[in-house]
This record gives sequence, C-alpha cells and structure tokens, in this order.
Amino acid sequence: MMPPPASSATPPLPLFARRVQIAGSASGKTEAALTAYAHQVVSNLVKDIMAAGGGIVVGIGKEPRPEGAAPDAPSLLFDWTALETAAECLKHGFPAWPAESGLPIVIASSEKAVMEIPDNRRPLYEELLRSGLVHVESIMPGSRAAAFLRQRQAIFGDSLVILGGGTGVEHLADQYLARRKPVVPLDLALGASREDGTGGAMRLAKEARAEPARFLRFSTAYASTEGAALAEIATRNGAAAASDVAARTVSLLSKIARPTAFYVRLLNPDHPKCKIVESFFRNVVDPVVDEAGMRRVEMGADKNEYAFMNVAIFESVHFSSVAIVDVTGERPNCFIELGYALRGGRVLVTAEDGTKLPFDQEMIPCHFWKPGDSVADRKKALVDFWQKNINRTAHRESGIAVSEDTVKEVYISVDIEAAGPVPATYSMLSLGAVAVDEPTQTFYAEFKPVNDNFVPGAMKVVGRSLRDFADKGRSPKETMADFRDWLAHFAKAKKPVFVGFNATFDWAFVNYYFHQYLGENPFGFGGIDIKSYYMGMTGCAWEDTRSSRIRSELKGLFPHTHNALDDAVEQAEMFKRMREKARQAK
Repeated sequence: MMPPPASSATPPLPLFARRVQIAGSASGKTEAALTAYAHQVVSNLVKDIMAAGGGIVVGIGKEPRPEGAAPDAPSLLFDWTALETAAECLKHGFPAWPAESGLPIVIASSEKAVMEIPDNRRPLYEELLRSGLVHVESIMPGSRAAAFLRQRQAIFGDSLVILGGGTGVEHLADQYLARRKPVVPLDLALGASREDGTGGAMRLAKEARAEPARFLRFSTAYASTEGAALAEIATRNGAAAASDVAARTVSLLSKIARPTAFYVRLLNPDHPKCKIVESFFRNVVDPVVDEAGMRRVEMGADKNEYAFMNVAIFESVHFSSVAIVDVTGERPNCFIELGYALRGGRVLVTAEDGTKLPFDQEMIPCHFWKPGDSVADRKKALVDFWQKNINRTAHRESGIAVSEDTVKEVYISVDIEAAGPVPATYSMLSLGAVAVDEPTQTFYAEFKPVNDNFVPGAMKVVGRSLRDFADKGRSPKETMADFRDWLAHFAKAKKPVFVGFNATFDWAFVNYYFHQYLGENPFGFGGIDIKSYYMGMTGCAWEDTRSSRIRSELKGLFPHTHNALDDAVEQAEMFKRMREKARQAK
C-alpha cells in the first residue's frame, strides 16, 4: 500500500487502504441454494469492504459450474462475483480509496488464467482494466502454478476471508498466517470444487473459534473480544442473512490491528545525529505512516511483547508490512537490520542528506532528507519516494546479488507425475520445474499418454484419469522440446543441475523422455537427490529421509499437492533451506 498525500487528515474509514482477499470454492455436489447464498455473501462483502475504504484481492480464470448444470447456475468459484460487484462500486464513484494509495483491486493472474476467462466475462475484465484502478500481478508467462499465485496474493492482501474450498484455500491461509496476517474463515459447508483438502474454511472456522489468537489480533481498544466477533459471523449454514454476515465480517475486519511499519534508526541519545533523526521520525515519518493507515513499531518507544531485544527486532522486521530503515549515523546494527529486511520484505531506505553510503548499499534507492527543509516539504518528498519504491522488486533483481554472474550452474527442481513406476512401460503425465534460486522461473506441462498402461494406485495419487490426460495433454516430443528450450533460455551459458526429492524416480522418466524424443538430455548424466543430501547433511538413517520425518524448519510453506509444479516448488524451498543450513555449519 502507498501513503496518501502528506497534507491529508487521517481518514475515518475503518478499512482505509487495506486490501481484503476473498477466496474459496464450492463442491459440485453442494446444493445450488447454498452455493448461491455464498455468492450473496461475497457480493455483500465486496460492497461493504469498498464502502469502508478497503480494496480487494482476487484471482481470475474459469467460472466452473456443476456438471450438467444450467448456464446460469451459480459458479463453484467466487472471483467473478467479487469482480462484478467491485465494478459496480467503481461505477458509482468509489470515493473512498485515494489514488495516491495505489490501486484498490489486485488481480493475481497467469497467462493460462487469462486465456481461460469465459467469453461472457471478458467485457467485465476489460472494463476493469480500463478503469485504471486495477493492478494485475502476473506470474511468469507459461507458468500456471496455483502456489505461486497464492503467494503473490498473500503479499498484496492485508486480510483473508475464506469460505469453502480445499487444499488451495488451506495453503492460502497458511501463506497469510505465516506472515501474521489475519485469516477469517466462514463456517459454510460448501465443500471444495476439486473435492480435495482436509475441510477447508469449514475446518479452519472451527479452529479459529477455539484459538482466535492464531488467526487474528484486534487493536488494543477491542483486545480479547476476538472470540465473540468470530461467533457473531456464524452463517448457521445459510440461515443468517447474507447481508448481516457480510456486515459483521467487515465490522470484525475493522477491529483488527492496523498493518505495521517497523522503524530501523539511530537511537543512541549520545550520538550527535540523534536529535535530527528523532525530529525526522516524529515530524515527518510518523504522520506519513499514520496517514497510510499503518501503525508504527519502534524499539524503545512502543510496547514490546518479547523478552529479548534482538528477537523483538528481527520478528518485527520479518512480519511488518514495510520496514523504514534510516542509516543516518552509519550504525552497524542498522545495516544488519537493513540486510535482513531486504531478504524479501518491502523496504524504504532513508538517510540525512550527505550521508555516505557503503558500497553494498549504493544500488538500493535511498531517500535523502534535508533537515533544513520545512516539515511539509519533507513529508511530500517522503511520500513521493514511498510511492515510487514501495513495490520495488526484492534484492535479487535490484542489483544487490552481484555475485550471481560468477555462478556456473543453476539448480532446477523437477517433479513429475506418472501412470506407473517405470518409463516406457508407463507414461509420464505431467512435469513441473522451478529454478531453486529464482522461484518465479517455472515450467509446467501435461503429456498425452504413450500407451494405455496404468497402475490404479498411481492414478489415485494423480487424481485424474488417463483419458483426461489424453484429451488435454500435448505430444511428448513437442513438450520435451519446450522444456529443453525453457532450460536453455533460463540457464543460458550455465549448466542446469537436476534436483529432485527421491530423484531416481523423477530422473528416470525425464532422462528417458529426453533421449527417446530428442536424443539428448540437457541435464547430462545425473542430478541431486534431496533425500541423499539430507542424509549426508544430518547423518540420519535412510528411513528418516522421508518427507514426514525431515525437520520442520527445513520444510517450506508450500503443501504437497501432487501437482507437479506445486511439488517442484515445495521441494525447491526445502533444498534451498538445506543448503543455507549446510553453509551455516561450515
């Protein structure tokens, strides 16, 4: 989010400049009346959120309906209902969201999702694009990993409201909770459009009632009333009026503690620069942060719930919506905290004009403020810098990781799904790949089976029929050529190194298909098995290299879904954490 003009007063709107993501799905077996009720809740939610000064985060793509249902039957997904309602709000002026705060509607999209937009929804999509109030956040062309879309959505959303759904909703909730962002599950027994997951929003709603603090935290004025607020939004499985559920949900959202801006700055009162830094933060930074709808967190000035200062600092940096790092005085601790913040969060760097930046920081945009300028001018200058740089790409693409050119190899996490245990006899059905150190670089493809052979247990794991892959898959030769070209485009002069979890299985199919259809394997003659890497790193027994037994701190946030790209992403994060752990042990 971006701040409003420095001259504006703090707005009274309860969800000012906060984006709420609404996500979920319904099973095709759910009664149409209950699914229609869920759409009414979503529509009312969007109206009330935008009237309260908030924006929304949604996805796009298909608008599936139950098999054999009428064309006007309620969709099993809610994104288009949310977007349709948002478009109506925009038509009526939507004065609540100031243009300076960025764009109120964020659509996470992929090339495939855009292609799947129904013909009857395309005019709505194009109308929203023309409004100038929609930010489209796209993943890499050709990629379709839902895990990546959810990851991007969780970055832009400040809160998550979920209803129904399965594995996808559960993963999305994990993404928000891992960032300590609030999750509000509604208790509708909708099921999931893909008939997957472990209960989706319905299960999470029960858990939220039992442990409210795990899902959200209210501001001080409403402390300890979270459980009561969650009880108030009960749908009674469709018996409560949809408008009432929406209004109570927005009331709950408005009580949630505001997103935080963590300050990293000179605090030593004996330092000659301390007074001017204090003046800059109190007179300039504080009001700009407040006007942005955010709450400051500053060590030594604000309430601290941690026993140890170092824990408080790094936890606060990690979970803040933005870190404002002032390096005036060139204090080592500020540079350490800056480095930590740059690992993936949103960071604004400031310094008194004339501060000499270290070589490593020169590539990072820095706002140089002048103590002699008026407060109004300094606030305007900070707002302008904030708007231009708040969504700047993280460190890897901003020029800090300058040593990448010296790396002669790139690690590619690969996962496949197959109809049986060995190639030639059985078909490879799908392949997903992701660059371990560049997780936005992905590849995914589905194959036409080479024969009719399959093992029932294998197809149960895949969750689809051989006929489905025959209808939707592409020829093995064409697909392997595309994979080879993707590797060549990404790796360039570097050597691609195959990485897999239980790599002997995945490698066997990938190696066979490359040689069978293209005559060569760009990975060469071998790869890295994550299970073996873990065994060597820890000295554990082979039995303990199973995924369920690998230490939790080495696992990523992504679930194992048996979608080849989702699983490639999951194991890439695991391998990356193992490598970092191994380096630390040296």
